[in-house]
Order: sequence, then C-alpha cells, then structure tokens
Amino acid sequence: MSWFVEIIQPLMRQASAGIQSVKKLKTSAMNSLFNLQNRITNQSRQQ
Repeated sequence: MSWFVEIIQPLMRQASAGIQSVKKLKTSAMNSLFNLQNRITNQSRQQ
C-alpha cells in the first residue's frame, strides 16, 4: 500500500498546482473579457 501512496501524493500535489494555475488563467481571462466589453461599450457610446 505504501508504494501506492508514494505514487499518488506527488500526483495530487501536481494536480493541486495545476488547479491553482487554471484558476489564475481563468481569472485573467475573465478580466480581459471584462476590459474588452468595457472598451466596446465606451466606443459605441462615443459614436
């Protein structure tokens, strides 16, 4: 059973690190979309 844990633990750590970076990517993507929306609405107001 111990070899199983030794294999699983690093995988779990990698997975949680991956989840964190995905969350960061998602946040920055949402910010970019939000900025883009604001830019579009501002341009349409000016015209």
